[in-house]
Amino acid sequence: MPTVRSLLSFYRMKGGFFSLTIYSNESRFLNKDDLLKKLINKNVITSNENDLFLLGDMIDYISYSTLGKGLKSTGLVDDNGKFNQKITTNELLLFHSINMDISSLLFKYVLFIEQSLNTTLSNSISSNFGTDTTRDEDINNPNDYLCKDNYVPNNNAIKTLTKIKKHIVNPTKYTSLEYYVQNKNYIPPWVVLNSIYLSDSINLYKIMKSEKKTDIVNKLLNIQNETIDDKYIELKKDLFVSFFNMIKSYRNKLAHPTVLTKHALPKELIFNKIGEYSNYTLTYNRTYDTKYRQSIVFSLILSILPMINLFNISMNFHFDIIIFLKKYENEKVFGKDIFDLLNIPKDLENRIVKFISFKYGVTIA
Repeated sequence: MPTVRSLLSFYRMKGGFFSLTIYSNESRFLNKDDLLKKLINKNVITSNENDLFLLGDMIDYISYSTLGKGLKSTGLVDDNGKFNQKITTNELLLFHSINMDISSLLFKYVLFIEQSLNTTLSNSISSNFGTDTTRDEDINNPNDYLCKDNYVPNNNAIKTLTKIKKHIVNPTKYTSLEYYVQNKNYIPPWVVLNSIYLSDSINLYKIMKSEKKTDIVNKLLNIQNETIDDKYIELKKDLFVSFFNMIKSYRNKLAHPTVLTKHALPKELIFNKIGEYSNYTLTYNRTYDTKYRQSIVFSLILSILPMINLFNISMNFHFDIIIFLKKYENEKVFGKDIFDLLNIPKDLENRIVKFISFKYGVTIA
């Protein structure tokens, strides 16, 4: 097997960078030298010995899978995973750092919103159906808050409630749910909801009856001094589901940082309704914002910010975005600045300030 030193020799023979054709079975294990060759063959430039060693360290501590295979559908690589133009090792590391930073920033607020959803759901269920559930899979007990009669009468309700019941029967070890199952004679909704997946919480909302959905949406999508009518309620319900579908799609990807520069969303947000809901502070007209409709980062920001209902947390989100943008304001990858790289509007900070001002009815200097 070639060593890093032999790669250096080959590197010098080729006058500065490799030109190799790599044939390999992607499923077999490749050692570090093989992976170095593959990355360099993808248009990663190693101008000197330090670059080559840096690239080797990145393979050791970041992984080839993240650096070399995690970039498809970004618009930065071709169908074979080769960069469309040459990229330096420092740019590649910078690119990874940007993804790590924006992922951790957004994930923090996704967790806050998830907590808000579970709290609102548990309060609604507790006040309307009580705080008692049985330790079995029965969903027909009228004294149980997970009784199917409390929810819309369809197969999705039965499926969702049965899944939650199974989670109670076999709770994850070392959780508060397990403790309650083993030591208490009651299992309140807030304990159950904090122990299930976000997708299950969303599905539980979806099977709530219409008037309960209205209460939940009004609590979580709240604008100061808003005028509420039936049309506006339906608008908020549509947005609520759209926002949580986006958050659910990327929650785990944010926790295990993926590439967020992709320009291919599983499903677009309903931009026109976001504009109407936000008084056109977050999104403008359809033509103006067309280029951002497939931006993962912008779509997540649009899904997260309206769901934050504490002014201080909204401002923290604003400040975190400012700090992130400031950190990378002078950096470029492929000649793209942070706005073009993540496909976010250059007036993002201004949009966020305008929306927070509109939402809480305050003036932000």
